[in-house]
Amino acid sequence: MTFVTFAVPTEQAASGPPETRGLERDQVRLMVATLDGITHSRFDHLGEHLVPGDLVVVNTSATLPAAVDATWRGRDVVAHFSTRLDPTT
Repeated sequence: MTFVTFAVPTEQAASGPPETRGLERDQVRLMVATLDGITHSRFDHLGEHLVPGDLVVVNTSATLPAAVDATWRGRDVVAHFSTRLDPTT
């Protein structure tokens, strides 16, 4: 398994839902990782980065506003917590 390490500058970290920052849901930042490198884009441009055979994974878990510093396999990580999404909503 390969891990890519990157740092998000504090001023670019999301402090709340996009709507509270004057953005539509599909205007959030998107990091596209390919064999050629990493490209920064927006979610409403996702289709421009896809080719036939690509796999898109959608995370529908409800994220809690909680994170803790941790260590995993000798590396510093931040663990974010989520809950099951209510399927009726």
